[in-house]
Amino acid sequence: MALFNVDKISNSLEDQFKPEQISLYKLEEYIRALYESNQHDKLIKDLNNYLEKYSGSYEKIVSNKMLNTIELLQNKTVLKSKPMKLRIALTSDCNIRCLMCSSHNYHFNISENIFKEIIGLLPYLRYVQWYGGEVFVSKYFKDIFDEACKYPYLVQRIDTNGLLLNETWINKIVEHSVGLDISIDGITKDIYEKIRYGGKFENLIDNLNLIYKKGKETASWSRPENKTLLSMSFITMKSNYRQLEGIVEFAKKYNFGALIINYLCATDYTQEFYKQEKLDDSAEIMEHINKVMPHVINEADKCGIKVHDRVSRNNSHSMVTKQSNTPRKDKLFCFIPWQQLETNFLGGVRPYCFCKKNAGDINKNSLEEIWNNEIFQEYRAKLLSGNCSDFCSAPCLNGQVVNLRNI
Repeated sequence: MALFNVDKISNSLEDQFKPEQISLYKLEEYIRALYESNQHDKLIKDLNNYLEKYSGSYEKIVSNKMLNTIELLQNKTVLKSKPMKLRIALTSDCNIRCLMCSSHNYHFNISENIFKEIIGLLPYLRYVQWYGGEVFVSKYFKDIFDEACKYPYLVQRIDTNGLLLNETWINKIVEHSVGLDISIDGITKDIYEKIRYGGKFENLIDNLNLIYKKGKETASWSRPENKTLLSMSFITMKSNYRQLEGIVEFAKKYNFGALIINYLCATDYTQEFYKQEKLDDSAEIMEHINKVMPHVINEADKCGIKVHDRVSRNNSHSMVTKQSNTPRKDKLFCFIPWQQLETNFLGGVRPYCFCKKNAGDINKNSLEEIWNNEIFQEYRAKLLSGNCSDFCSAPCLNGQVVNLRNI
């Protein structure tokens, strides 16, 4: 239920909430209500007045949200606010060697300086996603995770193969309602261990059972609204596309709340594997997938499982649908360069994984330096001008990537 009736928002933010009463959740509702009712000038004025009068009287995330919203609405390209979201590759190291992954060809780990900078950013962040490689291999992950858990407004998600989880880690994860995106590209031992070379299917199943058990014992994790905390990512290829037919039953058995059905991507080091396993050169396989996926989605819906279908041609968000760089009609269709930093397992930085151009390198510069460097400013300016096809990828321009305008 919304906290605000748009028709009755006539008072200022200060009249609505005193500093000791305001929370990030209330602030977010207030911002959305005014933004969606096109009261942008009032919203900017209210947030500015509140910041000037009560600066330092509330959590850093609250002031950062206010300042970030003002700068976005004022079309600023140089920001005083800090990122609201991070997606950070901590390492390229991994405990297994998946056939479609190239991370083992690199030797990247975040530096101690970047580790300290991430720790310093945590009080300002609303969302962070940790990934690798495999995050549980990183020597810094335990300390970063434990520190992040001190901030109740900070939403965390972990990308993992799930094989290095243990009871201690699972207890922490469910206690703090941290999301887990577990990569599982085979629902039977033979397919799983063929694709995820070095992984043991029995180990995965043991950990899934333990997550299920601990989750049921923890009130916050077991709430219906938190069901999508546990999601399964499945990269579809010739070796495993037939397993789509049983994927909902598998997801239901182990209490997954979401299924992310991805397509296979090529990298510099996996070109040969990609040529063997890619889907879009086989009309027969794609026809099969296009027939199966509506059934998958229907069965998942009956079980309360959300499906992100990025592989079939049945929906406009499919990544195997023919793409073009057609400019979008909505001029500022993406807020991400004002809100987010994302690093990869080489140290490269972009606003988002779909963005075309690297904006920096954390092996050479700090996150703070990159956040307002020339390329990040250009991302913002290009989006404001509507002339961004040289920076923005076809899936974003075509509307295949969603949730680009969250405020």
